[in-house]
Amino acid sequence: MEIGYHIHKKYWRNGFASEAAKGVKNWVFENTDYETIYSYMKYTNVGSYATAIANGMKKVKEYPDEKNGISYAYAITRREWEDASK
Repeated sequence: MEIGYHIHKKYWRNGFASEAAKGVKNWVFENTDYETIYSYMKYTNVGSYATAIANGMKKVKEYPDEKNGISYAYAITRREWEDASK
């Protein structure tokens, strides 16, 4: 399960990606059996990994990527989500 977001540049920094990502994360954990949700991004995409961090995700992997050079994987587990919801 992956959360991804593409926001037109003129709408950046309005909280739309964070709000949408939070809604998707909550929906997935409330309505499915997935144990982990991931977000993947190019290492230079500060906005995307800031959004992932704001959504309770942690960087779990950094890997070479032919297209992007280096990519990051962020994730949150169901347990982390439950603990944060208390």
